[in-house]
Amino acid sequence: MKKFFRGLGIMLLAALAGCSSSQVAYVDTIPWDAEFDVVVIGFGGAGASASIAAAEAGARVLLTEKAPLGHEGGNSRYSYQLVRNYGSYEAGIAYVKAESAGFDHMTDEIIDFIVRGSMENAVWLESVGLAPINRVMKPLGEYPEFPGANQVFMDLVTDPDLASEKPYWANLRKGVVDRQDKISVWFEAPAKHLIQDPFTKTIVGVQIEKEGQMLNVRAKNGVVMACGGFENNETMIEYYTQREHLYPMGTLYNTGDGIRMALEVGADLWHMNALSGPFITVKAPGMEIAYFARKTSMVQSLAAGGGVIIVGKDGTRFMTESEVTRHGHIYYSGNFYSQITPDPMWMIFDENARRAGFDLPPQFSPDLSAEIASGLVVQANTIAELARKIGVQVDSPIPNSSPISTFRLNNWDQTYRTVGLVNQVNAYNQYCANNFDPQFNRKPETMAPINRPPYYALQLQPAMVNTQGGARRNIKCEILDPFGKPIPHLYGAGEFGSFYGGNYTAGGNVAETMFSGRTAGTNAALPKPTLEPLSLARAASQLRSFPNEIAQQKQIALGTNEYLGVATGMGGEVVVKIRIDGTRIAEVEVVSHNETQGLSDPAIEQIPQAIVTANTPTVDVVAGASITSRAIMNAVKDAQAKIK
Repeated sequence: MKKFFRGLGIMLLAALAGCSSSQVAYVDTIPWDAEFDVVVIGFGGAGASASIAAAEAGARVLLTEKAPLGHEGGNSRYSYQLVRNYGSYEAGIAYVKAESAGFDHMTDEIIDFIVRGSMENAVWLESVGLAPINRVMKPLGEYPEFPGANQVFMDLVTDPDLASEKPYWANLRKGVVDRQDKISVWFEAPAKHLIQDPFTKTIVGVQIEKEGQMLNVRAKNGVVMACGGFENNETMIEYYTQREHLYPMGTLYNTGDGIRMALEVGADLWHMNALSGPFITVKAPGMEIAYFARKTSMVQSLAAGGGVIIVGKDGTRFMTESEVTRHGHIYYSGNFYSQITPDPMWMIFDENARRAGFDLPPQFSPDLSAEIASGLVVQANTIAELARKIGVQVDSPIPNSSPISTFRLNNWDQTYRTVGLVNQVNAYNQYCANNFDPQFNRKPETMAPINRPPYYALQLQPAMVNTQGGARRNIKCEILDPFGKPIPHLYGAGEFGSFYGGNYTAGGNVAETMFSGRTAGTNAALPKPTLEPLSLARAASQLRSFPNEIAQQKQIALGTNEYLGVATGMGGEVVVKIRIDGTRIAEVEVVSHNETQGLSDPAIEQIPQAIVTANTPTVDVVAGASITSRAIMNAVKDAQAKIK
């Protein structure tokens, strides 16, 4: 940044002193290192869509990504790959209006844009030569009580040639790779600042950190901010969501960079407290991201075991453990809002529940014995002892004059709210005996008493799929200032400033990556008028040639009876080399991959030998690394297909 500001200061001083007689535009005072028609910040679903659309419009595009090769993809690579769509325009309008009720910013114009954009996604994918999305699921409106819910569908990319368990992301990534002649990709190249004309407020470029240098990259026609949310920025979580902490369930690279850059150039913000979450789950030592249970959340999975309650630091329950959340939203007196999650939260259970089993991450031992030994799961012989060990309120006698209300059931007075873990467990056990929960109306079939020692506690954590906040934008995906005026040449896409600010529902963000991405990319690619000249000194640009990092592949030497195979894993291409001895697979080597270090290591270590031993590429996957396991198997199949 020093280089940029130093150049700016010199040019402005020269202008003020009347040292230049030539008429030069501000953009020509910047010493540029590279120049493109469009710069897209963030290689996720939205950034990929924007880059493809801009390239289709004839633009030369730089797609810059802060993550290293193999870790790109944002939250698109972690999602369930479901794309929200509507059976009819009228049903879509009714449904989106219902989920947006009460939020004035959700205008009819924006709702129309969401519905039409979602319904046009499949056609757009085909128009750019990619696999289309197909209707593979029955109506799945996450809010069945909303009008039009029976016409809300979840579509999916189903092209088997993509050979990936994340086919939507693989599809868009392929679209970028197929356009290497028009789209250059930089990895480990975070955008740091937008370069703005101080006179016209036009965005003329981006300052990008690359290999320890700050590079000034000109964007002749536009910049698209598709840089995701701020799930991994604890300070922003506290500022904007009023929560002590929230853990990500997706990418680790969304740290709110776009928020800072947008504020720096005078952008307005919206939806900063909107979350896809929170889910209540676990994040144990060694887990980079919080666990996304197979069911709606871990709480619902655990509640099926019966003898489980969730409490805060005063030892009391705060939720209906059996309630099915809608991406972390629950029902409050007629509306749905993100659920409250006190800090800390503890799951309390007994020996019966432990033996029944839980839906926990593969890092956990099936019977929790390892976690009990390590102290991650706290064990005690009594509820009072357990409360003391975990630091929650043990007990609090309730005097006769207590203002706490009571609930009457069959001439039985039961304290409606109890204080202290001992009181709470006693009350909960009484609810089980009466087959009715007056505190939170939990489903009776999910309840079982907590009465068999030893007793246990496991700390739970609030987690989210993503944030929705960022720079406010219009339906042209132009980023706006606080007065609703577009900042020239600046566009936004995806969950960075998502249109969803109310009740986010499943598949919405994935659909939005396409319809907002292609809108932003297309508009950013439009040729822009030449900026007005000023009395400033021209800078000497030194444009340099940078490699397109998406196109670089290693050259691998092959010996006799050796063959290469390629398949798509979590981080892109997985390349294997096999050696054939007669009819047997004699050797399998993973020679190139960009899979997540640590998570994929067991598959890379075990699957090749398993294939050699079985003499077939179809073997059992390694738990916790199933995508990498299947990628290796598919790459071996690809190599076998090349045997003559």
